[in-house]
Amino acid sequence: MLYTELNFLFFILFLVFLKLSLPKFPTKILFLLSSLFWYFLFGLHSFLLIIGLSFFNILMFYIYKNLEKKFFLYTWVILNLILMIFLKTKSSFLSFNSIGLSFFCFSSLLSIKEIIKKGDVKFQDTLHYFILTPFFFPALVQGPIEPPSKIIKQLDLNLPINLNNAILGFTIILLGYFKYHFIYSHLYDFTLFLFHGKIIQNIILASFLATLSAYALMSSYCDIGRGVSKIFGIDVIMNFRPIIWAKSPIDFWNRWNISLGHFLKENVTFPLMLRFGKIIPHKYFVLLTFIIFGLWHEVTWSWFFFGAMNGIYVLLYSSQTIQNFLVNQSNLIQKTVNLFFVILIIISNGFITNYQSLISSEVMSNLPPISTNHFLAIVIFFIIESMQKDLNTDFLKSYKMKHLILISFILLTIGLFSFINYNLFSIPPAPPLYFKF
Repeated sequence: MLYTELNFLFFILFLVFLKLSLPKFPTKILFLLSSLFWYFLFGLHSFLLIIGLSFFNILMFYIYKNLEKKFFLYTWVILNLILMIFLKTKSSFLSFNSIGLSFFCFSSLLSIKEIIKKGDVKFQDTLHYFILTPFFFPALVQGPIEPPSKIIKQLDLNLPINLNNAILGFTIILLGYFKYHFIYSHLYDFTLFLFHGKIIQNIILASFLATLSAYALMSSYCDIGRGVSKIFGIDVIMNFRPIIWAKSPIDFWNRWNISLGHFLKENVTFPLMLRFGKIIPHKYFVLLTFIIFGLWHEVTWSWFFFGAMNGIYVLLYSSQTIQNFLVNQSNLIQKTVNLFFVILIIISNGFITNYQSLISSEVMSNLPPISTNHFLAIVIFFIIESMQKDLNTDFLKSYKMKHLILISFILLTIGLFSFINYNLFSIPPAPPLYFKF
């Protein structure tokens, strides 16, 4: 049961009904049971696997607590990393669904980090850190990788559902559904159509749109998960910010999969710089971080080059030569150079992650004909992104209740009208690489 399926909406409505019927029932227990049930629907094998991983981490914590050896702590972390890499690379061979596995493992690693610092830990705390937060289903499929303590504190408040949070939450959910079923599906169709022509101008435009469609896909999942959390009074960060307003390559990566980038900086880049920064130039740690970022999607050469290429772009832009050049230029030239780098990143990323469409003769077989809806999707995409231009705010939170209801009505109206002949709740084909979580 993916976020974007119709039955997921009924699942959320059922949870809301339970919370309204039993207001004193602990929210964390409600989310624990619903998260276990949600992941169980993906398959018994994967469900038992991550349950096993959770209790493995609880067992390892108590062993570490008795030994208090740093060597054992490092071994514990390395075992988690090895398991994650093995399961991500061998999930198809082992015949189980790996959706959410990466975020589950990263959340578990953050739990290890926080629970070690916590010191005085009760058994209930281990359940919170190693089962409740890694299984937290609104963040499981597409993030964000939130600090476990932040989620636990909010769940412990056991807030009742209020009208403001409910309307805001459902509006964010509808925005996510609209991004997925209208914007993403049409952008992706249009991208494949342009790639199929194999004309250089079309390939450049298709590569640009491919990155936008991937952004719409992943941000739609994050919006739906964020909306679900908000209904129950839980705030999670926006994991994606509008990339079309990025002012530089660095700003682009401050908008794309924000929590993963922060996780890697805090746990890979900075520790390596502190440890080896005197003997190894910092640029190599930045490049390594980007390569890991790429391989996180999938362990293939395509994603290796994806990470390496973006690391090179950021290092090139940040180089002393480029920065010295920009300092002495007019504001217009500075903005032009920054825009060039951002567009280069968007086009390059779209090409690398969708190049298979160029060599495939089957991608066009199931595509609907290009219509005005495809162009309308592009226009609406830019309108929505313009409303969310500010990096530091969530534009929906600034609207009053009546405005949120109006936005929800508009999203529903456009969506239903456009999909009368398009099968509204069918899941469009996902890009072969980007959908690998």
